[in-house]
Parts: sequence; C-alpha cells; structure tokens
Amino acid sequence: MPKINLEFYKNQDNNTYFPLNNLDENIIELLKNPINDIKVRDSRPEIYYYLLSPHIEDLFKWFDINPNSEILEIHSGLGASTKILCQKAKNVTTVNFSKTNAKIIEQRLKNCENLEIIVGNIKEIEFKKKFDYIILTDVIEFSRAFFHEIDFIKFFKNLLNEDGTIILTTTNKYAIENFSGAINHISAKPFDFVNNFPEVPFLKSFSKKELTKTFTEAGFKNINFYYPVPNHYINAQILSDKYIESMAGRKVATKYHNYVINQNNTIDEINAIKDLVEEDMFSFFANSYIIFATDSEINLPCYAQFKGDILTVLDENCCTKKALNKEAKEILFKMKEFYETETKRIENQNIQNVKYAKCELKDDSLVFEYAKGIPLNKIALDLKGDYYKLLTFLTEFKEFIYKLYPDIQYSDFKIENLVLENTGCIKNANIDLNLGNIFKDDDCYTIIDYDKTSELVPINYLIASMIFVLTVDSGFEIDDFKLLKDLGLSEREIKIYQLMYAKNIRG
Repeated sequence: MPKINLEFYKNQDNNTYFPLNNLDENIIELLKNPINDIKVRDSRPEIYYYLLSPHIEDLFKWFDINPNSEILEIHSGLGASTKILCQKAKNVTTVNFSKTNAKIIEQRLKNCENLEIIVGNIKEIEFKKKFDYIILTDVIEFSRAFFHEIDFIKFFKNLLNEDGTIILTTTNKYAIENFSGAINHISAKPFDFVNNFPEVPFLKSFSKKELTKTFTEAGFKNINFYYPVPNHYINAQILSDKYIESMAGRKVATKYHNYVINQNNTIDEINAIKDLVEEDMFSFFANSYIIFATDSEINLPCYAQFKGDILTVLDENCCTKKALNKEAKEILFKMKEFYETETKRIENQNIQNVKYAKCELKDDSLVFEYAKGIPLNKIALDLKGDYYKLLTFLTEFKEFIYKLYPDIQYSDFKIENLVLENTGCIKNANIDLNLGNIFKDDDCYTIIDYDKTSELVPINYLIASMIFVLTVDSGFEIDDFKLLKDLGLSEREIKIYQLMYAKNIRG
C-alpha cells in the first residue's frame, strides 16, 4: 500500500484552490474503486474528464524516465497520472491538499508500494530529499495563492537534483478552445482563461510568452514547449516546435474534437486550427502546453501519437511504435510480417527504386529506420497554387502505384449494396499508402508506416484515399472530386471510394 504522510496536515481539507475536489459522499465511495469510473463519468462528467480520464496518464508514456529516479508530483488530484509515474520511477512523492483525496488515491493505487502521499500546503511541507523530476499539473494557475509565479518556479527548482527537470502542464491563456467557449476545469465558466479569471484575484492564466519569461527569470537554461492535441486531458498527439515547422505538422488539425464539458462552439475549432498552422500561429493558440525545464541537455522525441493501443514516437533517428497491450503487440508483429513479405515481393518482381523502411522488433516495440528524403505531401502542398503542375505530379504518383502493384486482378467489387463491375483490384494492399508516408530521395522512394488488408481492394481506391487524406488531414483546399476525375476515375468510383474511406477512418 502507498504511505500517507499526515505530518503537515492541519485537520482540514482546503479545496478553495481546487473546486473540483469538492466531492459528495456517494462520489467518494465510487471513486475508491476504479471499476466504478464509468458511473462517475455518467453522474459527474467534469470529474471524470479532468481528474480520471485514462488519457491523462498518456502525458508520461511518450518519453523516457530514468527508472532510478525520484519524482515529486504536485497536485495529484485523484491519481490519474500517479500510477504511470510509479511504474516508471524508483519512488514517487505526491502532494495533495485533501486528506479525502489522499485516501481515494491510496485505495485506487493500493499496489503502488513506491508511493508516498503527503497531505498539506506546499509552503508548510519540509521535503527531506531532492528530486530528479518535479511534475506540476494544472497548478501554476494557482501559484499566486502561495508565491509570485517566478518565486513559485524557483521554489521547486531548489528541490531539483543538479540535472533535474520540471515538467509543467497547463491550459494556454489564449487556447483556441477557450475562444470556442469551452468550460474550463477551474471556474467552470467559459472565457475565464482568456479574461484572466476576473472574479478570483489569486488566479492567473498564462500565455506561451509569459511562461517562457517565468521559467527564464526563475533561472532555467533549457525550456522546451510541447503541444498536446487536442489538449492535455486527451493527448491524441503531442507535438514539438520542430515537428510543427515540418510539413507533417500540418496534420495537427485533429478529428478528436470530443470535449465532455459543454461548449458554446462560437467558432469552428478544427478549421481554425488548420488556418493557424498555415499562418505559423499554432503555438500561440495551442490548447495546452507541456513544458520541460532543466539546466542540462535533454533528449526528447519531436512527436508522439496515441492511436488505439499503439503509441508512435518520432525522434531524429527513427520512428518507434510501442504496443500498449497484448493485442497491439500482435498488430506490430503482423506489420513486421508485412514488411518482410512486401520486401520479398518487390525483389522478386524486380520493382526498381522502391523500398519499405526497414523495421525491427524490440520487446513491445517496432522500430523503423529513418526515412531519407522529402515526403510527397510536401511536394504536393508546394504545388497547390498551380493546378496543372499538381495534376502532373499526382498523375506520376498514380503511375507509381500501378508500378508498385503490377499484379492486378479484374473482378466485381462490392461494398454494401454498391458494385463496381470488372474493376482492377489488388491483394494485400498497403492501406496506409498516402503521400505523407512516402519519402522521395533523388529517384528512390521509401514507404513508411505500412499496414495491409487481406481482401481485394480496387487499386484506384489507393489513389482516391491518398487524395482524401491530403485534403482532410492537411487542410488542402481543393476540389478532390474534380481532381480524381482528372486523374481518370469515374464519378461512380469516386462516390464508392468516399464511402469506403469514411468507413475506414471511423474504424
């Protein structure tokens, strides 16, 4: 069982700073067993979304933590991220203002023997050791209740070991979701983050510039910003500045627009994000920030994506897909098999200047070699102002697809009650084959992030889906129906492929 430390507890839970911690007796009983989380979600969705969501722990899955490290977590809430920290570190000390919450965490994480829960006010706690990581989750907004924000960060900097790191998460003052009228986790009112919480003097929201200034004046030499999308409660993707500056960063506009708390929806957030990326303003309006502040060098990935039960992490040398459960590990094993089968097929059919990125299974991960060259979606987007040149480029790409799959079988293809008669189909097609997954280096093409289907698939569907991915994910404003017709597809084909694509992206 975790250890609860009440040495600094003043016999009174003070939830003034964290109003979501005000829990009724029924909710308290439910919270003691994680099996009841769905009941909590149905009765108190704001508690589930901000304090229990299983996606919250994704904040700490995508980067390495030294297994011998000591971690201090400030404001552990109901322990949503504490468990993963206990799994990754030697010891975890977490601070909670509420004895009630500490008891809930004790029950929920009863198997975490390396966890100490200190109950009390951080100004009054005497910490007996220093830490390798200090986690500040949604607390800087309340910092002025204790210190000025610069002194607040300095306070924790003094608790770090020499090469230690502060990891801070917060909602951005100018988050696009705030302009969209999202109900925030502090005051439960729309627009309070933008307006700096006018009704509560000690609350303050922060922009990227303000956060950078705070950490710099606190004495940190190395400050790294990351941007969880759609925000740090869901974490479908986590992006660095370097990734956003790349062509792939244009895919930041995500389909995961599923806030639990009601919104006024004053703007179309998804389209707004696409425009902000295009105008190089995404980091200013990003919904959330994850900050890594340290005085030493730190090696972090440039991109992470959570898709199903597979975590994809991209750094400068390779791309790694990590299985988060047994079923996902089987998927990675099949991807490895597909790589070997396709590589052998390309060699046997003497297909020149094409290869699949080499991959290697390591424990629960599949590691892909770094792909040299330029992704084809960058070339396409650079041509979007000249339709003729774009069409010429995509015609060459269509020829590339037919070269890659020379064994075409002509048969009737059915989906639901629709039939394409005597259409060219291929077996074991790479259904992830889109422009962003193909890199061109001189005359050589490297294919990454491959999957397969065991059924017959129309070869022209690969062409159509590639265009749909380009227009939907990359914010490419063009008439895809006209483009596909100009590439030689019939209207009936296009309509059927639109249906197929919609079914595929919905899972």
